[in-house]
Amino acid sequence: MAIEISPSAFEISPSAFMLCETADEHKAKQLANTDNWIFEQKFDGCRVMLVVENYKATKIITRRTSYNPNKFPEFKNITFPFENGVLDGELMSDNFEHTNSRLLCDDDFKQDILAKVYPLKYYCFDILFLNGKDERNTLLSKRKEILGEILKTDVIGFNNVIVEVKAKPFDVLWRDVLQYNQEGVIAKDSNSVYVSKRSNSWLKIKNWKEAIVEFDGYEKNIDNHGITLTNKDGIRVAVGSQAIAQSVMATMELQHKVRAEIQYLEKTSNGLYRFPTLKEIIYYESDRVKLSDKITSPTAIELSPSKISPTAIELSPSKISPTAIELSPSKISPTAFELGEY
Repeated sequence: MAIEISPSAFEISPSAFMLCETADEHKAKQLANTDNWIFEQKFDGCRVMLVVENYKATKIITRRTSYNPNKFPEFKNITFPFENGVLDGELMSDNFEHTNSRLLCDDDFKQDILAKVYPLKYYCFDILFLNGKDERNTLLSKRKEILGEILKTDVIGFNNVIVEVKAKPFDVLWRDVLQYNQEGVIAKDSNSVYVSKRSNSWLKIKNWKEAIVEFDGYEKNIDNHGITLTNKDGIRVAVGSQAIAQSVMATMELQHKVRAEIQYLEKTSNGLYRFPTLKEIIYYESDRVKLSDKITSPTAIELSPSKISPTAIELSPSKISPTAIELSPSKISPTAFELGEY
């Protein structure tokens, strides 16, 4: 039986989120032939739990921090069609950089302008609490039914901001991923309950891209586990294997550069790569050294925000403004920076 509880009485923290393990296209196609797995688009935004009390959004919780929903003009006048609850979903604008500019901006006047240029939407895919009942032990198939019912409303403006994420066949979703360069697909076991940890009941299938990048420097990692390759463009990629790191450092001493093939999710407008991971080192044009037995592929390892910074993306005031509005260093909170993984 569901537990009677108020959302405000439940401590929602970064550890409260249910997170995905990683899979590939082949695994997803196998699951698509079973009866109990559903598939949803993976959005490239910020993972968010939205707390609703007295029909109003009262708190936005991310995996790093929390916000007052009134920070964002889109949420100020929304009346929810249920009294209280906790929703799980993805907060995003039209792309990652614009979403990030909204999260980083603390100026009310600029937020009003940005809301018109880069409006936010909340793509809701799950529900944890509803009107005093804890739904986390309810099967996903039932939670999706509940979600679909409560988000049906004629309230003006509601559906312009709150969007229900519906399941679709994997082949349809994956075709769109490749055609429109989307981030990926999430596979979920419809017979699973909501657990606040990483689980094999949720799997993410990412649309990885590849690039060959030349590096002319490196930094030894603080924990003495390998090195981080660097170049003049601000691109940074970790080399976790000590053996490979030693080989790369020796090559650097002789040639002052090394080429590497990397995998990444997206190239930003300032030329940096999001979630770059090393695939292989290319020592000579015709002689590649495969690293599959020495490093872990990104399809088999979780890259959480805490693991990525600062190797994944260089944050500096000169590189962070994707908008025409200047966001000064004093307005940028490092704790507000979101990578949106789940």
